[in-house]
Amino acid sequence: MGTPIQLPPEFKRELDLQQLARTLSLAAIRCLSWEEIRPRLRSVWNDPQSEELILRVQEMDLSEQQGKELSEEIKYLSAIAEQLHSRDRYTVDRRLMRLARALPQTELYEYALADLNHSRKLRRVGAYKILREVGVSRELAPRLVERYRETEDQDLLTLIARSPEAIQAVDVDWLLSELDKQYWRMRVIEGLIRNQDQRASQYMSSHPREFVHAVGRCRATTLGPAIREVVRTHPSDWDLLSLTAWALGMFGDRTGLAEISQFMERELAANPLKFLAEPGTAPGRGGS
Repeated sequence: MGTPIQLPPEFKRELDLQQLARTLSLAAIRCLSWEEIRPRLRSVWNDPQSEELILRVQEMDLSEQQGKELSEEIKYLSAIAEQLHSRDRYTVDRRLMRLARALPQTELYEYALADLNHSRKLRRVGAYKILREVGVSRELAPRLVERYRETEDQDLLTLIARSPEAIQAVDVDWLLSELDKQYWRMRVIEGLIRNQDQRASQYMSSHPREFVHAVGRCRATTLGPAIREVVRTHPSDWDLLSLTAWALGMFGDRTGLAEISQFMERELAANPLKFLAEPGTAPGRGGS
């Protein structure tokens, strides 16, 4: 480790005094009640203590009534933001999103849903981030599906795919058919497995990669026999067999790994590699 930098005494004194001033400012704000803080929120976009005010609101354990009052203040600020210069609007939007984190879950969901269609990208991105972090409930999932039917925004479906609870509230066949990325289809099947939903197994035939990947991520040993069937059902899909070997290794299925290993050895004996070294040999020294 290098030698610590020694600050000049006067410079260090000034830094310490600045830190003390910031600490005193936050400490004073922490002494305020909700009734004292609420009126100041309406000018939080240009209040010199805005950072301290927002932090204090986030720290408070708001009652149901106070949560509704905070929601009203956020709606007021949102309306004000539309009348401001773009630079000030950006400041208000960022502070709004931070204040929203202090809302009770019901109000937070409503705030995020309203912002999913906001004209400004910052607010839309903020809404998705909130829903990713707090998770989508079973009750919220149908509303996201309805919004998706209007916008065809794939991000709305990925919010559902992240939540095993939300998946239970939608038509799984429809959800899998609408998701355009393999990863998110896998997450849907993973959600079924984590919910111990027996429907998961039916997707082995229609979505084998997603199913095998999900089984491995969940370390679902009870589904080991199902994914070992890949050797029989997809004998020439080496990429899928490799994924299956990974999944079996995740929960220590030695029998299944041995089956795949033996199958690979028979394939190599019948059709040796021509361009690459065989597995387990050094480059340029393929099998005989």
